[in-house]
Amino acid sequence: MSLYNKTYSEKLTLPAASSDYLQHVKNSCDNFLGTISNLNALELKLSEKAKLYKEGSITPPDLTRQKMWRKQLPLKFPNTATEINFIALVELIYGCVPNKEILIYKSDSGSSEVPERYNIFKMEDKDFFHVVLSGCLSMYLSQIDFSADSLENISVADIFNYFQIPVLEREKPVYNDTGIMPGVTLSEPSQYQKIAKTIQYSISLSAKSLKVSGYPDFASLIIKSLSNSKISILSEKKIDSESKTAVCASSLISALVNVIPVFREGFECQTDSGIIHVYLFSSAQRLCYSLYKRFSESDPNTFKFHDVDKLHFLLSEYNMSFVQKAGMDLALSNSTISLNEKTLPITDYHRLMAIIVGVSSEYIRITKDLNADEPQKSNDSAAISINTVESLLFGCEQ
Repeated sequence: MSLYNKTYSEKLTLPAASSDYLQHVKNSCDNFLGTISNLNALELKLSEKAKLYKEGSITPPDLTRQKMWRKQLPLKFPNTATEINFIALVELIYGCVPNKEILIYKSDSGSSEVPERYNIFKMEDKDFFHVVLSGCLSMYLSQIDFSADSLENISVADIFNYFQIPVLEREKPVYNDTGIMPGVTLSEPSQYQKIAKTIQYSISLSAKSLKVSGYPDFASLIIKSLSNSKISILSEKKIDSESKTAVCASSLISALVNVIPVFREGFECQTDSGIIHVYLFSSAQRLCYSLYKRFSESDPNTFKFHDVDKLHFLLSEYNMSFVQKAGMDLALSNSTISLNEKTLPITDYHRLMAIIVGVSSEYIRITKDLNADEPQKSNDSAAISINTVESLLFGCEQ
C-alpha cells in the first residue's frame, strides 16, 4: 500500500519505558542541534531576545485561539471515556502526517522579503485539522464507538466517506489531434487518496496494537497509565514541605508511544561519532495537552499534569525566519513531494521539528544563565512554558 509521507516510524528504537520521555525529547534534540555548525550568531540573537523579554519590551503572540477546539465541540458525550476516545482519535489522525505549516526563507541568509509557506493542506477550503475533526464527528454521529474492535476493520472507503476526501479529481476534457473531444471527459485519481490510505492504516494499526496489549480502547490505556503515573512531589509551600502527588504527562507519553506505533515520531541522524536517535513524540504531546485543557479543571487528580509546561509542538504553524536570520543553515533538501508544490519531505519536516525543540531549549538555558544571580521574576523564561517560548521564537505573528 502506498502511503503519504507518514510522520511515524513503527521500528523506531525507543528509550526505556520507565524513563522520562519529555527529557528524552529535549536531550536528543539538544544533541541534534549540536551537530549544526556556526551557532554562535544564533546564541547571540537568543541572548538579545531573552534580554528584551525580561525587560518586557517584547511579548509572545497570543496564539491561544488555536487550542480551543476541545471545549467547543457541538456534542454531549455519554461519558468521559467516550470523549477521551474521541480526542485521542482526533490527535492520532491529525499527527499521522506532517501537520505544521512552516514558513521558510528560500535562502538560509533570510534575504527574501517574505518567507515561503510550506505544508499547506487545503481541501475545498478546509485545512487538515478541520478535515480530521469533521471526519471524526461524522464517525461518532454514525454510531462508531471508537473501540479497538470497531476501528480495527475500518476501510479506506470508510475514510473517503467519513472525512469527505475526494476519490477522483474533477473531470477534465479529453483532447485529440483536432482539439477537445466533445462529450468525453476523464477523471484522474485524487491527489488525496494516499492521505486517506495513511489515515486508514494508522487507525487500523493503532486498534490492533491496543488489542495486542489488552486494551479495549484508547481511554482504557490512558486512564490506566495515568493512575500508575502519580509521583510524590513537595509542595511549593517551603514552610511545611508538604508531600503531594501529581500525574505526569511524560508517563502518559511513554505509555502511548510504547503501545501505539503511530505515536513513535522521531528519526535517526548520522553524525561523526555515530548514529543518534532523535525523539519528537509530537502527537502524544499534543494529546496530553488536549486532555489537560479539557479535563484538568473537572478532574485535576487525573489530568492536571505537573509537567504540562514542558510540552512542545502545540502551535499549528512555525516561522523559521528568526533562526535563518541568525545564520542557521537549515540544511534542507530543497525538494518537495506531491500533493502540492510546497510540501516538505518527511526528513526535512523532522529536521525542522528537532531544530524548534533544540533552539527553544537553548533559549531557556541562556535565560537561566542571565537570571542566575537574580531573584526569579514572572517574565523569566525559566518560569514560563515551552509553548510560550516556542510562540516567542517561532510564532507566525511575530
